[in-house]
Order: sequence, then C-alpha cells, then structure tokens
Amino acid sequence: MTLVLIANNIAPDSNLPKRLGVTLQTGVLSEETSTDSASLKETGRNALEEARRVNKEALQRIEEERKRSLEAAKTEREQFKERLQELRDEKKREVVARIDQNMEKHNEKWVEHWNKVLSRLSEILAKIKTRTDKAAAEGQDVTAASAAIAAADAAIAAAQSAIDTQAGKTYVIEITDEEHLGENVSGAVRTFKSDVKAVVEKVQAARKAVHNAFKALKVIIKPEEEEASPSPTP
Repeated sequence: MTLVLIANNIAPDSNLPKRLGVTLQTGVLSEETSTDSASLKETGRNALEEARRVNKEALQRIEEERKRSLEAAKTEREQFKERLQELRDEKKREVVARIDQNMEKHNEKWVEHWNKVLSRLSEILAKIKTRTDKAAAEGQDVTAASAAIAAADAAIAAAQSAIDTQAGKTYVIEITDEEHLGENVSGAVRTFKSDVKAVVEKVQAARKAVHNAFKALKVIIKPEEEEASPSPTP
C-alpha cells in the first residue's frame, strides 16, 4: 500500500521551459515543448496499458493451468476419496477431509492474492519508468534508476513464473493405512507450506526491487517533487 501511495504521488509533468529558465518567444518553441510533453504522457499510458495486459494474460494462463492440473489429478483424487471412506475412525476422516480441502482453498486464495500484488507492482513500476524517461529527456543521469528498473522487471517476471507454477500444483494426501495416516497428512502439509514459502519469497523480492527502483528515482527528481512524495517505508 505504501508503494502505491508513493507511485500515485509522484509529481505531475513539470513545465520544462520554466524549470530550465527559458522564456518562450515563438510559437515554434511552444509547439515543440507541447509535443514532447504529449509524447511522454502517451508513453506513460502505453506502459500502464501494457502492464495491465500482461497481468490479464497471466490470470488467463493461471486459470488454464489450474484446470489442467485438476484434470490430471482427477484419478488420484478419486482414489483419495475412496481410501478416506475406508478409514474406520469417523473423526479422522473428517479431519483429513478438512485438511485436504483447506490446502486446495488456500492455494487458490494465495495465487489470487499474489497476482493482485504483482499487478499493483507492475503498474507502480510503469509509473516509475515513465518518470525516469521524463528525467532522461530533461538531461538527467538515469543510469542507476534504469538499472534498478531492469532488476525490478526481472524480479516481477521471476515471481510471476513461480505463481504460474504454484497455480498448477495440487495437493492430494496419500492414504496408505490408518497407522501411517498422521505421517501422510503431515508430509502433504509440509510440502504445501514449503511451496508457498518459496513463492512468497519471490513476491517479496519483487516488492523490494520495485521499492529500490523508486528510491533510485527519488535521487534524481526535483527537490520540490521529492517533498511532495511521501517517504517510502520498508
């Protein structure tokens, strides 16, 4: 949320001639400046639209992968249900069934949440790119900011790949016999938690990379623009 506030409060397009101390004497100079400003705005809009398009495609891809994984695990899940009914202890049947359902539901919720996070991060990064391009057009050195943006792009892509993979996973508890039931359930839960943790780390890395990109941008923006933007928090 902090990053969203930061990105939305990045100062609007500045008056370049005024910043450079140039007095516009001719219509030609005014027209050129207006064209440059419009071009930057159009680039910004295109970057946002591209970020949203990529996220939409990711959601569609994940949904397709989810359907394929469910179909592939159909036989395994039917066997699980059959073996579950063979358990003599009714309470154990209920507990195991609930754990199985919870893993499936939580995996779907996590995948949905992660995609929302990446969508926000992608839009924030698009705004950072636009502001960096503007700074470059004004003659400022944006080498560090560009490098940070590239790192953030890579981190977001890595996180998205991990989410896509996680969306295609199913967790079916293997029931061998009642004696080893606890061990079977614990093993499935451990695997699920381990997989989730791995994706969380990727998403956190993407969040940090975008935060770093903003910090790199903050170094080159005008002092008054910096004051207008809230300070980012970890």
